[in-house]
Amino acid sequence: MAIFDDHFRQKALRIAPEVLLEGGDPSQFPASVRSEILKTLCREMADSKHYHYSFDMAAVERFSNSDIEQTVSDLINEYNENSEIRKLLLRMVWQGKLGSCAGQAMSFVKDDTYDNYTRIYAIRAIEGTGTDLYKQQVVEHFVNNADEIDYSIINAVAESFGFKELSVSSLLVLLDRLPNPGEFKTEGLDDTLERLTEKAPLPDLEVFIEKLSVLLVKEPHIERIFCDVSQQHAWLIAIVMKGCERLINNRSTTMLNPIALGILSQCGTYRKYHGRNDSDQPLAEIVPQWCELNERLFWHDVARTRADRDNEVTEVWQISTFGHYCRPELIGFETTLNWIATQSKMRDKRIALSLAYDSYVRDGRNRKSREALKETVSGIPELEGALKNYLKPPPQSEEQKKWRRQERNSKRCQKQREEKRKQQRKDWKIWLSENTDNILDVQGVSEGKFFDSQRYLYNRLMHLDKDRNRCASGNWRDLIEDQSHEVAEAYRTTLPGNIQFIRRKSRPTQKGRISELTVMDLTHQFQLN
Repeated sequence: MAIFDDHFRQKALRIAPEVLLEGGDPSQFPASVRSEILKTLCREMADSKHYHYSFDMAAVERFSNSDIEQTVSDLINEYNENSEIRKLLLRMVWQGKLGSCAGQAMSFVKDDTYDNYTRIYAIRAIEGTGTDLYKQQVVEHFVNNADEIDYSIINAVAESFGFKELSVSSLLVLLDRLPNPGEFKTEGLDDTLERLTEKAPLPDLEVFIEKLSVLLVKEPHIERIFCDVSQQHAWLIAIVMKGCERLINNRSTTMLNPIALGILSQCGTYRKYHGRNDSDQPLAEIVPQWCELNERLFWHDVARTRADRDNEVTEVWQISTFGHYCRPELIGFETTLNWIATQSKMRDKRIALSLAYDSYVRDGRNRKSREALKETVSGIPELEGALKNYLKPPPQSEEQKKWRRQERNSKRCQKQREEKRKQQRKDWKIWLSENTDNILDVQGVSEGKFFDSQRYLYNRLMHLDKDRNRCASGNWRDLIEDQSHEVAEAYRTTLPGNIQFIRRKSRPTQKGRISELTVMDLTHQFQLN
């Protein structure tokens, strides 16, 4: 109606100019009318101290066009100190591809005194409208400024320019300087990196995964022996796993080199140390399916065990403290016999014999295999003696007892960590069932505040989703079995208030506490029925 009725449009401009931007199809207005609407809306926003309105991205895109480019540019200059107005205008530059405003967007990108969302929208505006030179300048700014360590800003840079203007080497520079984020604090950067690993050309992905290995080994480590993964960069493990999974599925020979084998070994260590067997299950399945990779990873884990333990490892059980992805039991008996004959070092022959004997036992100790073992070691006194001990075991040595104790200690620590996590989930479940009012309280949403109970449920939904997809936060029915019907219904009721306040800056630790949030626009719609 506002398109055809000037009186109605003028009345709407006086009362609620925002409806003219979002309602119907604002692109049908002439350029002069859209400029007038935008100027009026900006004045209204500037005059109101409590103006809160979230514009649908599609509406912004429909409204913004090159024929009001000068108006948008003038308004950016006029209201550059008003955070809400500049964010709206930068979204228009981004969605409308207003190229002449790219220089103004660049000034926001480089000035860290502006709020994060102004800078994020400016980065996206450069991505959508800027010249190649502007894009390269954005990348160079963040690569060359060591103080730029905000996860949300780096996420925007990686999402906009990753593996394009932002090379693998430059991306690694940005990741290297980021502090340990703690759980739930990567501001979406982990999701962005996972998407990059899914879409990147295989040659780029190969380089990316190899270079990430440098970060994963940086000291200090989580634990010297049982989890020699960098404390600072451990959050990158999930991205590395995704990348390795894709490379293995494509039979990339890069996964057979020592660097890639080291990455797989570290991922396995991290997996076992934290007892997280579910999220990385694909690697546990696909590594053994590639026979050559399974065998090379076995020998890599043998060498790694020797380096870490500083001794002569000659038994398969001595490497069992690592949660490696290789499956030694799938290595064929004939292959192990061949290794006994062809390995140049006696300690490696001993490992091969240990593996061959395990295979012989699993196959039922048949006579033919036993004779093959005896024939293979015949004439080699050390191997003959080792085989005799296998067939008629002597009492355990002190070294064996020590290794067995370490193995038991490792399993006990892992069990304790898992029990602690289970108890925390149990405590949350009890508390939430008794405090559903806390889940329903969304009074602080407009101020960017949120209860940890709501954030905890959001993360539980992502955990329950096998793909760890952020869209899973709308699958509220999954909470019925995980929590209770009452808790699930309470969370469902809060969804409309949750939509724009999803990522917060601190992990949920205190069950009734209000946390500061980072506002984030979601492009997906939650299903409420």
